[in-house]
Amino acid sequence: MFGIFRKRKVSLEEQVSTLRQLGFALHMEDEQLIPSILECHSSNEYEADPYLLLLLRMNEEHSHEIWTFDAECIEESDKYIDIVNRFCQLSNGRFTLANIASIVDFEEEFAWISFEHNGVTYKWELDFEYDWLDLNLLRMLANLADSMGETKHYYYSCDGQNITIIYCTHETMYQLNRKMRLHFES
Repeated sequence: MFGIFRKRKVSLEEQVSTLRQLGFALHMEDEQLIPSILECHSSNEYEADPYLLLLLRMNEEHSHEIWTFDAECIEESDKYIDIVNRFCQLSNGRFTLANIASIVDFEEEFAWISFEHNGVTYKWELDFEYDWLDLNLLRMLANLADSMGETKHYYYSCDGQNITIIYCTHETMYQLNRKMRLHFES
């Protein structure tokens, strides 16, 4: 009787097809992509929570518009530079920053990042959280990118350990959020 309330299983192939239909550019054909994604998890695991595990496995090898990484990643003084550069790459050249510099001082317990955008120099103090990324940086970068008036926007989701950032339109994110239990915010 309660079977009518059970979630329909969504195959990994269908999940990949849906991402393509939503407009995400995936770098491999399904014949290469599916085996690559199955290296770490079984089809059943991907079907247990549709789209979530798939998005968690996405990296630059699979798509330039989806990126997942460990939030506990600030282990070097210049790690924020790498994160900001990869954040910008998600936009495929639409959102660019220059002269990016960063300091994370583990002894004095402070962090900041600076850069130039459209001729304006920015320097933002970051919350020092030891080896954890300051999520406010993602919000501030997304807001700065939104000020450009592009049709695509940055969305992110954090499950406590992993952060997934997606660059897409509002409509695409709306459709994706409808298919998942974990929702992304801008």
